[in-house]
Amino acid sequence: MTLRPAMQNFLLVLCGSLVSTAGIIVPWLWWLAPLGLAFFFAALARVEKLRAAIAAGLIFGFATGGAGIIWFFDTLPLDWLFIHDPIVQVISVTMTWAYITLALGTAVALGSVPLWYLLRLPYPFLLVPFI
Repeated sequence: MTLRPAMQNFLLVLCGSLVSTAGIIVPWLWWLAPLGLAFFFAALARVEKLRAAIAAGLIFGFATGGAGIIWFFDTLPLDWLFIHDPIVQVISVTMTWAYITLALGTAVALGSVPLWYLLRLPYPFLLVPFI
């Protein structure tokens, strides 16, 4: 059984996101972050439609952005803000983490648009030093 190209690209972006996330969260696995970015670029180069490129950027940006600010949960408990209910503390931090992560993911999704167009050029690997 072979997967459709759209599913292959989705799995490539998902693997790139997971690999980059591991490289961001675990300090001694730092070398996985550029590898995951390479997976993302490879998936972006294979995508045929702009909408799919934006979706790939959103997935990759959401995963890596969320991993980049996972430290935000270290602010718990929020007693220093005079919030004493633990449920309210967790909900507050989670919601703040989620909307910041979504904003970071949206920025990567918007940045994937010009990158997708650049990858359509005849020799895109010549652009690597400039990027």
